[in-house]
Amino acid sequence: MTNSFNIGDLGHLAQSLLDKAKGQEFMLEDVCNITRAAYERYPEDPVITQVAFTIERMATRAKPGTIINQAEMSKIYNEFVRLSDNSKFRNTIGFLLLGDRPYAGSQNPDYSRLNQIVAEDSNTDDFVDKNLVNDISVAFGGSGVNPAEAFDTKIATDGVGLVKAELKSLGFEPAVEIIGGNSHNIVYAAHFETRKGRVTVAIPTEVNDGRILFPSTFVADDHLEELTPTNINCFVDKKTETEDSSVAGEEGRPDIDIVQDVEMPTELAHLSRDFEDNVLEAVSAFGMEAIRKGKEIIANELRAAGFKNAQVKFGSEGGDSVVYLASINTPKGPAEIEVPLEMQSIGGERFIPLAPSYFAYDGFVEDFTAVKLQRFAINLPSPSTSNTVYSTAFTYMTLPELKDEILKAASVGDYVNCETALSEIQDKFTEEDFKNSVADYQYILMEKTRASKQEQLQCSKMIPAGKGSVFIRCGHFGVPMHKVVIDKKGYCRLKTAIEREKLNPTEEGGAAISLAKVFMS
Repeated sequence: MTNSFNIGDLGHLAQSLLDKAKGQEFMLEDVCNITRAAYERYPEDPVITQVAFTIERMATRAKPGTIINQAEMSKIYNEFVRLSDNSKFRNTIGFLLLGDRPYAGSQNPDYSRLNQIVAEDSNTDDFVDKNLVNDISVAFGGSGVNPAEAFDTKIATDGVGLVKAELKSLGFEPAVEIIGGNSHNIVYAAHFETRKGRVTVAIPTEVNDGRILFPSTFVADDHLEELTPTNINCFVDKKTETEDSSVAGEEGRPDIDIVQDVEMPTELAHLSRDFEDNVLEAVSAFGMEAIRKGKEIIANELRAAGFKNAQVKFGSEGGDSVVYLASINTPKGPAEIEVPLEMQSIGGERFIPLAPSYFAYDGFVEDFTAVKLQRFAINLPSPSTSNTVYSTAFTYMTLPELKDEILKAASVGDYVNCETALSEIQDKFTEEDFKNSVADYQYILMEKTRASKQEQLQCSKMIPAGKGSVFIRCGHFGVPMHKVVIDKKGYCRLKTAIEREKLNPTEEGGAAISLAKVFMS
């Protein structure tokens, strides 16, 4: 682009046009308070209610000091304006919207003349902002006295594609729109979507012989920078860091009560929730396509696990992941679990969700597998403490299974698992069960200590581990050695048989016991 005009003035003008396109900026916390007050005044207005609710959700996830401009407010308002034909939003807090006009009559005499019959004899120069004309003229190298020159709409529209092509050649594909200019120069806005929000860059172009020339610079704050991939990336990253609104702030959160005082019709309430979900998905830094793909993945996984009617919706996001809320049916009633998904970048600002690895419920964390989900549904824990409890291999075991695990772990000297299983018994079963388990554990330790002092006998047909089993097995019974006892004579006996004899000494378990009875009698 040539330098036949004042570069500094062009930069200032482009930035001012960009600011005008965004509109006035407000503190998000202030907007929360404003919409809250409007809701409290008109709780029956569905537009005000839904906008207030959406702003409150945004504020709970934003850092203190986050700003929101009129263009963003207008986007949110347009999602809900169809809910009511006589909403009081514009009359009450319309100043939050882009391009909103006051309802009071204008005090400008030129405006009054324009709306009267006497305006037929007026010249259009009577209604031109002379100061604005002078500023634009000076910025584009004029003397400051030239009349306003409007740009050609067709030329400007054709330039949108040209600016897109130039940015695409640099490796970017942002949305581009016209924000202003005159017959010599036109300024475009390129919107770069990032994980932390939208960053808009003003790109000035020059009109030569009725055509837009390829842009070579962009506006970086108060000056022009050369249009290169490195410069654009640096500028976008800088803006992203200074306007990060994706991380939730714990302080300064507005306490907004949005409880409905007036019952909304079922059809309208369902429509309202759908709009709310769409807005939350649309403002996500990962993009609506990735968010909805994640919902589809979780729904398919739950369906494969046997939960056919699971309802999945967007919950929150932070860092490199998104948390979804999935409602599943259980024998004890519906339960809503949290399922986090990691978002992986595939280039540019595009992301794809990865498969879920775990889920959470009331501080309870478990692997996201079909078996664990089904066991969770059957043994749905009651909402209790706020402490996070991570599941173990013993979480869903019965009392006999836990005792067997204690015996198995003690036989190989794994006392950590023994203590873990005992803790599980203490948490899930009665005090009597726990005392009996501790007594059994102590007996096992005593027997192991006594056996260590005696000559260690082995099964004569012992099968080493690794041949079809991870345990050393008895060749006589084909079971792991921790389920077998070798008596003083070196014979293998099943522990279950010995325990059965102890519980029922009158039962004749074999010829040896029968002979003993005869001898004693």
